[in-house]
Amino acid sequence: MKQKTNTAILLAVLAAALYAVSTPVSKMLLSAVPPTMVAAFLYLGAGIGMGAMMIGRRLSHRPQTEQRLGRKDLPFAIAMVALDIAAPILMM
Repeated sequence: MKQKTNTAILLAVLAAALYAVSTPVSKMLLSAVPPTMVAAFLYLGAGIGMGAMMIGRRLSHRPQTEQRLGRKDLPFAIAMVALDIAAPILMM
């Protein structure tokens, strides 16, 4: 149990550090790249990271413990996607 807690803490700190670094780096990129492209790069990086996590989970044969989204979750998922697209563009 202690190992899982330490891993969770490490991953949380790593995520916070990468998030903190992304804004200044993104602002530097704005001198050469339009804001929508910077936002696309942010999502591309997030997608690559999530893809790597999915591959790692499948290779380690760990069971999926999360529940799948249902129909009642669809409006919330659509709103989340729309806001997630708008947020980095507005932030830049």
